[in-house]
Amino acid sequence: MKQDFDLVVLGGGITGAGIARDAALRGLRVALCEKRDFGSGTSSKSSKLIHGGLRYLEHGEIGLVFESVSERAVQRRLAPHLVRPLPFLVPIYEGNKPGIGLMSIGLWIYDTLPLKRAVTLISPVDKRVVFAIPWRGRTVIGTTDTDFEGTADDCHADAADVEYLCRSATSYFPGGKFRPEDVIATWAGLRPLISDDANDASDVSREHQVFVRDDGVTIIAGGKLTTYRRMAKEAVKKTLRWLDSLGDRPLRGRKLRRPRTSKRPLPGAAGLPTHTMTGVRRLAKELAAKYDVPEPAAIHLANTYGIRATKLAAAIELDPALGEPMQDDLPYVWAEVDFAVTDDLARTIDDVLARRIPLLLVGRDQGLDVLDRVADRLTELLDWDRIERDRHLDAYRRTVADSRRFREAPVEATG
Repeated sequence: MKQDFDLVVLGGGITGAGIARDAALRGLRVALCEKRDFGSGTSSKSSKLIHGGLRYLEHGEIGLVFESVSERAVQRRLAPHLVRPLPFLVPIYEGNKPGIGLMSIGLWIYDTLPLKRAVTLISPVDKRVVFAIPWRGRTVIGTTDTDFEGTADDCHADAADVEYLCRSATSYFPGGKFRPEDVIATWAGLRPLISDDANDASDVSREHQVFVRDDGVTIIAGGKLTTYRRMAKEAVKKTLRWLDSLGDRPLRGRKLRRPRTSKRPLPGAAGLPTHTMTGVRRLAKELAAKYDVPEPAAIHLANTYGIRATKLAAAIELDPALGEPMQDDLPYVWAEVDFAVTDDLARTIDDVLARRIPLLLVGRDQGLDVLDRVADRLTELLDWDRIERDRHLDAYRRTVADSRRFREAPVEATG
């Protein structure tokens, strides 16, 4: 069946998804094309932080900090089950950057206090900011900024990246004695930065730019995860201006709506008792009481899916086996595998175990210990034959191997 579209978005990362949502809410007919999975590129390879960017203050990017802090507040309203406050501990040492003055300004802008939870470190190796972040029962240490000249599909952390982060973390937590062999998994993505005269990737601005070519192709470059909504809004508005400038004005007579993306809740937030963490906690209690879901699972489901968790809880009530944990030390339950396919458009094992239920990143065996059972369930849900099942199994094993490539060429510790 032939279908006409007003706008075609290439790339289903956070920016592409934001553009498609903004445009669709305006009433435009939108198609989104993605060669793999939503967020399978750089968008899922971030620090997992929605933040203002204290580091940007050091480079004088005050506007970017205010924009990021403002968007952080918007996202907390739109998706309180996904965007939650994370207090930081920021050690400041005499003679090191950032000094107490700059940090005080930054924390005033942030309107927060440096309390214990995540930790901001200044690497002794090159003085870059490095985070130690609690996430999904593990600690994420990163990030690095390394020049990359290969293909986007072959981007991975190498031995030097891992050694650098282990050294940086050990300098602040000497009792930890972090070693590459302690690392469960790594991930890496390419930052879409706009080239300037900076000598180091860390010094390149995270500001974004939107270009509209004469043939109507709109290109957005630069930017960061936190400000995706504003970036999407700007890209759509500039595209509409270009369309309006055409002689035949293809949207003539079409009444477009305001997208109101700063107020419209993201999936899972609409229907919460309140659009706050209090509302999410109330939902978790309701799931445990109404559906007899164990409290740890109820909290996890509410924090991950918001109001959509009621569907998972109902499935667990009908079949308690779906409420069993997939891993002994992690909150994921088997009902999430079905939900990933039926509700969240997962079509491969990688979709399920790398992004919907990220055992690739946090599982001690990176999901390989449950791989066959997950493959069996997807085979049933997606009607795979044996050849298709084996193809997806091999693809996921390659994904795991890529995340472990840093082990292939260890570097000697220095310093």
